[in-house]
Amino acid sequence: MYYYPPVVGSNLSNGFEKRIERDERINEHLDGLLLSLCEYERQNGFQRSFVDFLTWRGILTRFLCTPFDRRTAWAVNIVRFQVSKIYYNLEAIPPSSEQEALMRFWGYKFETLSTLPDTWDNCSRYQIEHRNDIIVNNHVQYCSVVRTSLDKTTLVMGGEVDCAWDAKPDPPENPVPNYVELKTTRSLTSHSARRTFELHKLLKFWSQSFLLGIPRIIVGFRTDDGYLESIEEYKTQSIPSKTSAFNGNIALAWMSQLLSFLKQNVPDQEGVWRLCYTQNADTVRLYRIESKGYGFLHPRFISWRKSNIQILKDLSLY
Repeated sequence: MYYYPPVVGSNLSNGFEKRIERDERINEHLDGLLLSLCEYERQNGFQRSFVDFLTWRGILTRFLCTPFDRRTAWAVNIVRFQVSKIYYNLEAIPPSSEQEALMRFWGYKFETLSTLPDTWDNCSRYQIEHRNDIIVNNHVQYCSVVRTSLDKTTLVMGGEVDCAWDAKPDPPENPVPNYVELKTTRSLTSHSARRTFELHKLLKFWSQSFLLGIPRIIVGFRTDDGYLESIEEYKTQSIPSKTSAFNGNIALAWMSQLLSFLKQNVPDQEGVWRLCYTQNADTVRLYRIESKGYGFLHPRFISWRKSNIQILKDLSLY
């Protein structure tokens, strides 16, 4: 999908009754990420994929936000199998009311109104002008998998990407600089509202995009009854320097220390560990919850890595 500005004034509630939603109660763990990694290793070998941590971006986002969002408790399960893997233990909570479901829908609707199936010059006028008629369907998601590092810690993470700014490079060796993150939030009607936005929403927006290397964030500001009021573009790298609500360097330093702590304290053996942070706490807790097995790891991933153990040893990776 490709970004194309939505029409300001659009009703984000339009089509709510016809929406097609995935079941948020189904916990897919790390299955998609681990199985895609198996396929990558079959084609490209193990040199770039054998890292300290494998996880979803959402987990690292929570880590990165914690120094400035101490009111949000979280817990992750950890398995160490040749390398450490992290899984977000708290399952997605489906909306508990029709109003919560509607507000969640507004975000998906904004994405639908802000994208085209191809670059604008390859789309018809009808496609551009009738985006409001498209049934919102959040089943289909595009996931980007990236390798990165933080100090001495290496990571592979997967995360959903909303759309591209323009045509992707050919060949698409590194499409990340063209990616765009789409977000919606309540319009800022006061100084206190802006401060709250920067401390809670903008912190999370920056964290999510920074981790995957997404350079642009398009934020749609809406009224309380779901009408799109304005659009603002943020450059990811510039966000920390334009707010006093949080400090990006402090957030990264804290996450680096946390990952180093996990590398040192999760043993290279079977079992599942849990890392917990409670609201407004000054510390995290790490403890063992299962002594055998590899918990949530997909059996095909375990079998694949075990069958290639000699190759990993020959490469001095394990």
